[in-house]
Amino acid sequence: MAAKQINVNHDFMKLGIIIDAKHNPLTTAARTTLGGTLGANNKGLFVWDIDLNIPYWWSGTVWVQPTSAQSGLTPKGNKAFNDTEPVAPVIGDLYVFTTAGSNTWEGTTVVQIGDQVYWDGTIWQFIQGNTVAATDTVPGIVELATDAETNTGTDTTRAITPANLLANNASRKSAKVYFNSSVTTVADTPLTIVHSLALQNRDAFVLSFKVSNSEVGVDVDSIDVNNCSITTNIAATGSITVIGF
Repeated sequence: MAAKQINVNHDFMKLGIIIDAKHNPLTTAARTTLGGTLGANNKGLFVWDIDLNIPYWWSGTVWVQPTSAQSGLTPKGNKAFNDTEPVAPVIGDLYVFTTAGSNTWEGTTVVQIGDQVYWDGTIWQFIQGNTVAATDTVPGIVELATDAETNTGTDTTRAITPANLLANNASRKSAKVYFNSSVTTVADTPLTIVHSLALQNRDAFVLSFKVSNSEVGVDVDSIDVNNCSITTNIAATGSITVIGF
């Protein structure tokens, strides 16, 4: 027998279902945008509208606010997706799935962690989160990329983290830039420039010194991976740019 979706017009409090605002919280605008991407296959998705502070069910065509009543549910504990079907259940018995997979209590129903099921006296009714994958226009869940996936640079479904970005910069030896808009030199006197670029070696940089938008010749010496020095034959005030690897 095929599993049914829960009636979207049930009153949550009468059902005994606790809707946690931490799960699927959306603004009204985001909920409206999400609705434009949903269809019949998403029937049963619930979200919490954080602007209106009320839950909504997706009916298959529209968002519906619960209004009617049904007898309460009785939490009976947790189940793995492939656990044996409970024997002689009582109307309202409610279980929460702790693993994901194809449950066979009513035909075959794919459940995710956190999905629920209750006995209505005839069949098991599944309450599914139907979590939506995030896109560049729709809020949702997203998988984090590995360093290898970040470095390959072709994945369009995973998100990178600051740690991924740091590893990517290190592996590609990406350019780093130091800029100081006001540097004053004394004629024929070395001036240390603390660029702090942590170069791959002390010579892996180029330097430009400009005075009044014109390039000025300087003698450049590398000190270490975070410092260099410049010497001009005249006193000058200008801007320094150091690009290093």
